Amino acid sequence: MQQRASPQVQRQLSDAERSIRATRDDLGKLHPPDDAAELHRRVLRVYDMSAGLAHETVLLARYIPASAEALKPLGGATRRLQRGLRGSAGPAAQERTLDRYADDTQQVLDDLRPLDPPPLLAAQDDAQVRQLESAHSLAGRLKKAVAAGDAKLVARLLLRFRRLDTGGESQQRRAETALRAYRERYRAITLAQADVHREVGRLERSLD
Repeated sequence: MQQRASPQVQRQLSDAERSIRATRDDLGKLHPPDDAAELHRRVLRVYDMSAGLAHETVLLARYIPASAEALKPLGGATRRLQRGLRGSAGPAAQERTLDRYADDTQQVLDDLRPLDPPPLLAAQDDAQVRQLESAHSLAGRLKKAVAAGDAKLVARLLLRFRRLDTGGESQQRRAETALRAYRERYRAITLAQADVHREVGRLERSLD
């Protein structure tokens, strides 16, 4: 099971972000000579990119374990739904099962919606919420169809249920997605740092 980053680690990450932003603010107050204006711009760009990445790192440290905890009940809820919707259970038992599933998915949604995903996982988080909302809505419609004895509608809604992937991406895949995006951002910062070094070299040569 994934563990939430310790308070000490979260403080360290937040402190690092604040330090980067404070240094960037101090550099932004400088008024370099014209010859160094381009170097100043490139240095500020590196700090802006670094601050953005630091902020996403803070969000990741909070979001990934919190979302895993929020989604954890889904497995049991889905298994109970599958057992409870068997034809032999009878309409009354099926309605109770659907009520329980609707309650379970609502609780997951209540826990998931307040989370603040980093930008690189925002699309996945939004898709997960939409899928759960669809499952919650389908449970209500299916309960009404069962109560009405509408076998054709029940069959159609059950088919839609099977097509829903309420589990979304596994936490492992989410972590891999985040890591790939993180590496791309880090690579972009490295390239921006190389631009700074090139500009330093140009300035040094102009002074020879």
